[in-house]
Parts: sequence; structure tokens; C-alpha cells
Amino acid sequence: MPESYREDVHEWSLVIDSADDTDGSKVREATDVLERLVTEVVEAKRTTRGTDLISDLVAQEATGTLSADEVTSTAFLILIGGHETTVGLIATGALALLTHPGEAAKARTDLAHRAAVIEETLRLHAPLQNATWRFPTENVEIGGRLMRPGDPLLVSVLAADRDPAVFAEPDAFRPGQRAGERRHIAFGAGPHLCIGAALARLQADIAFETLLRRLPAARLAVPEEELTWWPSPITRGLFHLPVQV
Repeated sequence: MPESYREDVHEWSLVIDSADDTDGSKVREATDVLERLVTEVVEAKRTTRGTDLISDLVAQEATGTLSADEVTSTAFLILIGGHETTVGLIATGALALLTHPGEAAKARTDLAHRAAVIEETLRLHAPLQNATWRFPTENVEIGGRLMRPGDPLLVSVLAADRDPAVFAEPDAFRPGQRAGERRHIAFGAGPHLCIGAALARLQADIAFETLLRRLPAARLAVPEEELTWWPSPITRGLFHLPVQV
């Protein structure tokens, strides 16, 4: 995305993913604005291609692999899915480091431990806390309950990543205890694994290393219970993270 669009993208993405908007008007407005921005970028790439992802999508359209609508919708999904989720990951990871000084001290100098902090943050505060709606096409029994065609199903990633049958002390932040496991499903799995997983981990690592190096004495400026979480049923993150340095 052009740099001139970045503020608008952040502002309107936040509305879509985290606004408490009961009538949906703000979400619809944000969707319209972002769709227009994405369409403008796609049209520009049709004229002048580069080495970026959207140019690659446009190239697939030229070969007939993707339709024009698929190019725009895919670009839109990647933009929204890859922006606010990373914002949420960095904020919740920073919160975990600020509230666990012992873990922060280890992560400051130990690259492997910092990686473990990222994985534990993904598990405990999955940026995508619930997946999108699913609807069965035939009768199916799930958890002892009969689901009929068209019944809505909401898959909770956050609940799965706090399953006590899989994780000991599932509600506790224990990066050292779970180092190297990567048993969470914050990025999905199999053919549906998030294509931005490696980039998200890299962004988080850069953010945490910079925070720990430049602000070693940082601490929360307000009690943790006063922090405000996004009300979204899909994404998880903080509106603000006040820090005293």
C-alpha cells in the first residue's frame, strides 16, 4: 500500500476489527473506504506492475487464474487480516513483557526466549480469537449436539489454545515452560496456515527487541484491569497501552 494510505488503512481497519458498532453503519463505511483504496491500488498495478504481492495477484488475473473480483477481494483480505492482527499481537506481547519482568529480562538477551515469548503470546492472546462463521451442509454431531444444515458455528481459536487437555496451566503465561512447542493454532494449520505467519513473527520480534533494548525500565502506567480491550468477537487487542518509561 502507498505510504500516503497508511493512516487511513490503520484507522478504518481498526473500525472493522474492533469497533463496538451495533447498527453496523461504521463498519460498512470503513469497508467501503478500504475497498475503494484497495481497488485504486489494484488498478494502478494493472498499469504499472512492481515486485509486490498485489502485482503478483494482478499477474494471475492476466493468465486467467484469478478473476478481477478475486484479485480485489484477496488483496482486501490480506490487508485487513495482516494489519490489525499484528497490531494486536505486538500490544498483547508488550503487555505480557511489562507484567512479567523476569520473562522480559530473559528475552532482552536471549533470542530463543524472545521467540518463546512470541509463541506464548500467540497462544494466550490469539490475535484472531474466533474464526469466521461456519455453516454445516448436512446434519453433524459436534460435542454431543446435533447441528443441522445452516446452523451457525463459531470456532474459538482462543478456547482451543487454552484447552487444559493440551496445555498445563492454560491461563498462565509460561514461555519458558512451552519453549519450542508451537502447539497453538493461532495461525491455523495445514493448507489454511496463515500466509503471513513468518512475517508476523518477524514483526513481533523486532518490536519486542526494540522495546526491551530502548526502554529497559518501562512499566505499565495504569493498573492492568483499567486497560480496554477491543470488543470485537473476532480479533483481540488493546485500544491503548499506557507505559511509563
